[in-house]
Amino acid sequence: MLISLILMVLSIAIGVVTGSRYYYVVSIFLLIISMALLIHKTGRRLKVREIVLIASLIAIAVIGRTAFYWLPQFKPVTAIVIISGITLGAESGMLVGMLSAFISNFIFSQGSWTPFQMFAWGLIGLISGYIFYNKKVNKYKLMLFGFLITLVLYGTILNFSSALMYSSYINLKVVLSYMVSGVPFDLIHAMSTAIFLYIITNPMVQKIERLKVKYNLMQS
Repeated sequence: MLISLILMVLSIAIGVVTGSRYYYVVSIFLLIISMALLIHKTGRRLKVREIVLIASLIAIAVIGRTAFYWLPQFKPVTAIVIISGITLGAESGMLVGMLSAFISNFIFSQGSWTPFQMFAWGLIGLISGYIFYNKKVNKYKLMLFGFLITLVLYGTILNFSSALMYSSYINLKVVLSYMVSGVPFDLIHAMSTAIFLYIITNPMVQKIERLKVKYNLMQS
């Protein structure tokens, strides 16, 4: 996992240095690593039902992001990625996060920001899985977790990427200015994540857990 994360960071860094025109190559490389991690975790080929379940969660995230396009930053994607991690595991959560960003950006526009969004949502799915997978979930603790990880992790990565992409030179002052200017948008995103977790956590977790038991899914 550590080696994979290092490879992801290096690929994003190389993409930044070599130019934004290579963002598709970087995005595909991130997806390949994420898929390899999931296959390595299960130790076998994925069942068709498992692929369908993961694909369904990605589709829900993409549709949810599209449905709320008229409300900037107010999106259910992060909440769905978190739920994917806590129900299917860290590696599945990472894949759902990355593919949700990659696919939805065909609607919202692809660009040099895509690998950063993929990495941020992928990390959220990964961390959610490591903390909450196979554990009883307290909805209110999960809401607090979702608010903080969206504000701190996702916000920091995307604001830092904005500084890299849109500033002619980088120093601490420039980075801090982007971080501060992004706080209002990050707060809206974080609050929306907490709100959506309050609404969808119990029904989605119950349905996914029922499917896992019924069809013996996501077992190593």
